[in-house]
Amino acid sequence: HTLTYRATDKAGNTSPVKTVQFTVIAPEPPKDTTAPDTSATVTGTKDNAGNYISSATVTLTASDTESGVDTIQYALNGA
Repeated sequence: HTLTYRATDKAGNTSPVKTVQFTVIAPEPPKDTTAPDTSATVTGTKDNAGNYISSATVTLTASDTESGVDTIQYALNGA
């Protein structure tokens, strides 16, 4: 950008025209160094020993207050 400016006093005297040049850029986002917070909950019907009968539902959640969550990855039985 180039800004041109001058001033005039009450007596009518006008200063010489001057210019100033400057560039405006978007700021760099702050560096996010905190990992997302993750959790898993398992629901379903359990027997007396605490084993899930027939099936279980696993719900994974992740949150990140800085840059946001991109992906959640998981593996079942190491696969």
